[in-house]
Amino acid sequence: MHRLRHVTGLILILLLSGCATAPVPESASVLHDELFVPAPAKFDAQSLFHVSDAMRLYLSVEIANNLATKGPMRGLYDALYSDKQLKLEYDTAQTRTASETFLARSGNCLSLVIMTAAFAKELGLKVYFQGVATEENWLRRDNFYFLAGHVNVTIGRERKLALAANAAGKFLTIDFEPLAANVAQRSWQIKEATIVSMYMNNRAAETLAAGNVKAAYWWAREAVTQDPAFVPAQLNLAVIYRRAGHLDLAQTMLNNVLIRDPNNVSALSNLVALLSELNRPAELAHASARLKRLREYEPYHFFKLGVAAMQAKNFALARDMFKTETRTQPNNSEFQFNLALAYAGLGDQASAKQHMTIAVASASTLKEQGIYAAKLSRIQAAQPN
Repeated sequence: MHRLRHVTGLILILLLSGCATAPVPESASVLHDELFVPAPAKFDAQSLFHVSDAMRLYLSVEIANNLATKGPMRGLYDALYSDKQLKLEYDTAQTRTASETFLARSGNCLSLVIMTAAFAKELGLKVYFQGVATEENWLRRDNFYFLAGHVNVTIGRERKLALAANAAGKFLTIDFEPLAANVAQRSWQIKEATIVSMYMNNRAAETLAAGNVKAAYWWAREAVTQDPAFVPAQLNLAVIYRRAGHLDLAQTMLNNVLIRDPNNVSALSNLVALLSELNRPAELAHASARLKRLREYEPYHFFKLGVAAMQAKNFALARDMFKTETRTQPNNSEFQFNLALAYAGLGDQASAKQHMTIAVASASTLKEQGIYAAKLSRIQAAQPN
């Protein structure tokens, strides 16, 4: 099975958040449907976990023996992890429903969790969703920056606390990128409504990145409606308002988030960009100072310096800048890819091959993986035997 990394999907701001510390704004008060008419056909949230005929056939025929001999919990768990069964591929190109993920045999972590939950429900198992704390994992696509989070799912037969039940063998947690055995994992239970909101939020981000601002609004609207307490949906809605030219609405949304969470770096980053666009120097200086106290450098800061150095053919400086980025995000395929190119520019083919290999293994989409694999083949061909 292709290595499934801990990315929940491409999102514009932040996927997982802590508990709110102030009242949640009424969702209706932040929505402005009149600015994005006509509305498309409404997405049925129940279809997110729909079990297709093909999925039922998989349960009743392909893994029926496993389910009968091992029980539904262990049988499903083993089927998802076995190279001989679904052979799942990691791909963040689009967040998918359960049936779409099964059909494609690929998806991001959120898609795979949704598919797993659908299977578990079909087998009569209880389902619990968890958010999992990870290191910051930034991705870039089409001039958008995405912060990826992580979720997993626990399945079982009895409604008990997951920790106690796991110890008793009553539950199994399915995680498509489990942490190393010696690493403590901090997780928290989240509602199914939040999972639905995450799906809508991801689709909003993906749609916006594709250039369709109007459609992105309606996805974000559904995300906010499904779980008004889910902060990332509020943030993405602010980004959409800004992209649509409704700058005051965007600022209101960001200020709402910062009232609840004054140290929300994503909200502050977006606010700084927005205030610069609005040409409000006093507010910009204040917001920039707040952001600087929380984060010295913006995501991709050293990467941008590395790209500039590559353009100037200063491959040594480029190498150093890209290496700086990989120290904090060693599995960022774009960082590893460009580091490989810098080494190639320096004539160090062995190091170029090493980092291009990491880029292939860390690619966030199957398309990227193919591009990096082709580059790796060219590097290998250029190396003397």
